[in-house]
Amino acid sequence: MRLRAAGLCLLGVIYSVSASAGDSSRILAQITPTLHFHHPGGLSTLAELERVRAHIAAGEEPWASSFRKLQASPYAQRTYMARPVALVSKGMSEANEIRDAVAAYTQALLWVLTGEEWHAEKAGQLIDAWSGTLTGFEGLNWYLDPAWTAAPLAEAAEILHATYPKWQGAPRLAQLFNDLFLPILHNRMAFGNREFAVCNALVAIGVFNEDRAAFYEGINHWLSYVPSYFYVKEDGPTARPASYWLTSPADEFLARLDAGGSAAQGPTWIELARTWKSQGDDHTALARDSVDELWKHPGAYLPGYTPETGGRDLGHTENAFVSAVNVAEIAWHQGIDLYSVAAVRLAAFMETTAAIRLGEPVSPSAYGGKVDPGNGLTATYEVAYNHLHNISGFELPKTRELIERVVRQMGPVRVERPFPPPLPDSLRAVRLWEQAGWIANWETLTHGELDRP
Repeated sequence: MRLRAAGLCLLGVIYSVSASAGDSSRILAQITPTLHFHHPGGLSTLAELERVRAHIAAGEEPWASSFRKLQASPYAQRTYMARPVALVSKGMSEANEIRDAVAAYTQALLWVLTGEEWHAEKAGQLIDAWSGTLTGFEGLNWYLDPAWTAAPLAEAAEILHATYPKWQGAPRLAQLFNDLFLPILHNRMAFGNREFAVCNALVAIGVFNEDRAAFYEGINHWLSYVPSYFYVKEDGPTARPASYWLTSPADEFLARLDAGGSAAQGPTWIELARTWKSQGDDHTALARDSVDELWKHPGAYLPGYTPETGGRDLGHTENAFVSAVNVAEIAWHQGIDLYSVAAVRLAAFMETTAAIRLGEPVSPSAYGGKVDPGNGLTATYEVAYNHLHNISGFELPKTRELIERVVRQMGPVRVERPFPPPLPDSLRAVRLWEQAGWIANWETLTHGELDRP
């Protein structure tokens, strides 16, 4: 049923404000050893991409201009070459890994949207270069690098494997995900945008590998963490504790969901994780610090805020939002509705953050009225806006304004001119965040107005 929500609906008149224990149990109960995965079933289905292709052919907006940006991207070129290394660490190898995953996703999209086979060949070459070389991660971002990379890499492979039978690299990539990525991501205790990146990776890999256990773990942690990250006033005078790891599924339960599945030619990722040497995560802070400490002493908790809105910066907050929404969208394509339990929280975040990005005054009651914009707007919001507004009927006027004025004016690495003056300091949209930009680059193309009534 389509719902047309007025402003009060953002505060919970129609939807409950969080996933109750009953809601979470109902959703998780759908993930059984007999769950059937749909392919391609990541951020986009083939039917959706075919609709996008038809809009492009008809010269309709916003698809036509977004498609031109896709084609003009450096990731879309025939001359783009992979730069794989065996051991990834913070710095150049990390940046190259993320960019090559972005390029693989870009080329996979172009294959479906143009039918030009060289794009499929290029996507396969990029994936194969890394799946045949990568052996480990080290350094500060030792678990974030696989989280950031897995999402676009799995998206690219999901599209390619379902549409291009000539690509034979799927088994090797699935094995790499089982042997290297999943042991690192399993039971990772991370804070804020870092945890949602992990959830995104688990769910994306889960679909590609048809690994119900990875899929389950990502959704389990998402359901537990969303209510403590995106604050609404119904939570009370303070935000909820971040205690998602207390409900983390046991290894024995995940094993019954066929962890590893057909991808594991040898030990499963659960078995490998037991022998994996951790290089550190956010366990200490999450287990030790109070809610007020995790939120960096906001003074007051405001609807639509997160612990990173004033406690860090808007860029990292939007990174969290990208990954959180990606989980919901992937689950939606697998027949599991996460949006229904998070809609109010996501909508409140979108309207609050969009208003700040557009330069509206910030309430002085939290963080002394100071919010750091970070290193620039992440060109996101389209996926969530399409679902919450076009499908569920939420009115999101500030988000709409931000999308039309700013997001759709952005290219993959810069603001496209002409840009409507003045440019608020709250945007600083001179570039996209490398970590989130991989998927957000093409949100307008794949989801902008996709389900417009």
